[in-house]
Amino acid sequence: MCRKGEVKSGYNGKWWETQANKAIGELLLPRPLVEKAIEPFLVPIGSFDLPSLTSANSDAAKREISKIFNVSLSVAEYRLKNLYPDNLKEESSFL
Repeated sequence: MCRKGEVKSGYNGKWWETQANKAIGELLLPRPLVEKAIEPFLVPIGSFDLPSLTSANSDAAKREISKIFNVSLSVAEYRLKNLYPDNLKEESSFL
């Protein structure tokens, strides 16, 4: 479907680019495999001790994903931000 305008306000790209990035992320980097690969980099955060990726661990996790799945660092970073959008903020927000 083609639409006039943008899907999200403030988004500079096209809506189909966002959809393509999400689809390729799922195809190349399936969530269960990515979560298993970055398990060593996750830390428990919050009152429920949910596994989270902090900014301190994100570079190492990104390099590991890039190496394991043979993708570029930018693809690995995009997927991690997609899977852990709130967790890659400044660590002070976790305290």
